Amino acid sequence: MTSGMVDVVRHGKIALVTLRRPPANAMNIELTEEIASVFHDLGRDDEVRSVVLTGHGKSFCAGVDLKIVPAFDQGNQRRMVNALNRAFYSVYACPLPVVGAINGHAIAGGLMLALCCDWRMAATTPFLVGLTEVRVGVPYPVAAMEVARQELRPDVARRLILFGQNMASAAAVDDGVFDEAVDAGEQLQRALAKAEEFAVLPRAAFAQTKRQLRSGAIEAMEAAIAGTEPWTIGFRARPLLPPRPCLPARHRPRLRFPQIRRFPPKGLELSEFRIGLHLGRMLLRCTRTADSRDVGPARWVLEKEWRLSIKKR
Repeated sequence: MTSGMVDVVRHGKIALVTLRRPPANAMNIELTEEIASVFHDLGRDDEVRSVVLTGHGKSFCAGVDLKIVPAFDQGNQRRMVNALNRAFYSVYACPLPVVGAINGHAIAGGLMLALCCDWRMAATTPFLVGLTEVRVGVPYPVAAMEVARQELRPDVARRLILFGQNMASAAAVDDGVFDEAVDAGEQLQRALAKAEEFAVLPRAAFAQTKRQLRSGAIEAMEAAIAGTEPWTIGFRARPLLPPRPCLPARHRPRLRFPQIRRFPPKGLELSEFRIGLHLGRMLLRCTRTADSRDVGPARWVLEKEWRLSIKKR
């Protein structure tokens, strides 16, 4: 069955899913949403017992298509992040065994999609893998970070995620990113054979065990998709807040901080002077780093109280 940019071909009880968006199977919104939809449907199909995921051409998946991202408005940005969370979740939490036939370059979201597979089989043809989000200034969706934490060794995750380093496919096999390497000409048949091997596992027991093994990551993904994850709540709620009342310019308090001195003025104890000095530095720091709408009134009250205490002396 061919639907849009994802092909699904049945081999008995095995579903072969192929990403097909030339030239490198880069992920746009439509492809990403289709991945989520296909795996969601396969997970509910009683006739399917195992899945093989691969890419068409010389690349497995090049990640998010960075050529179209700069043109995204805020609505498309949110839609893309939601689509990525759903796509990674649908593969990672799929109740069926998923064999990844990594036939070529797997970069950024492409490598993340490969890490979502339960068994990862790389072709012996040299190719690159990497998580380059930090180099292009793109934050990780919740689902992507959860998969990386769960599936990568700490030292490998540090190199790939924090520094955006690419590695050769052979090194990725040695570092446990992939489970095995097979000849490129035999990869698809080997992947189907591996899927046949996994298909005999009791479906209900496999699904329950898989969820137990990945419960923390899966629950975090579900929270992000549902919009109840704390970061998502803050991000989505901010534009919906009513505007804060703002005083006209002539009614706003003019903030004048006392000059910071080394020695106390007459009539002020040294200990009190040091407290005031610390307060002044703290207030200056707030002024430079915080949102004046949030700390302005409190800052003005603190300063006023300090000035009054000095005058009383």
